[in-house]
Amino acid sequence: MNDLSMRAADDRGDTLIEILITVVIMGIAFAAILGGFATSVKASGVHEDLADAQAGVRNAAEQVKAKAYVPCAGVGATSNYSVSVGGVHVDVGTPEVWVNSTSSFVTATSLNCPTAQLQRISVTACRASAAGSGACPSTLSQTLVVTKRAP
Repeated sequence: MNDLSMRAADDRGDTLIEILITVVIMGIAFAAILGGFATSVKASGVHEDLADAQAGVRNAAEQVKAKAYVPCAGVGATSNYSVSVGGVHVDVGTPEVWVNSTSSFVTATSLNCPTAQLQRISVTACRASAAGSGACPSTLSQTLVVTKRAP
């Protein structure tokens, strides 16, 4: 009988405090796991945006490269090398020309472009949804530089 009374004293069960602490610990663990999933989904979206931007900028750069050399491109106009890529916002920068006297690329002007034989054009692209109505955000865009030589 002594053995039965000891066993009955040990089978009291869990207290309310123990159950509440267990529920709180499980809630914290669940919140951490859910936060990890949310971060994973966001990172995947950013990666997808960058992959689209990279494919778009390569496509746009190939289009710029395929266009004929335009002497004095960008002088008096925004750019003579505009391109279009579906689903991607593309910014084609104003061409810069190589100036031998300074050994550097500078913005084309009516004074230095007639003798220029080399142009440098920056092409930036991002997913159209990332650009909204303006320019591509730097964190979600890709840029390539195309160099064109006069024939």
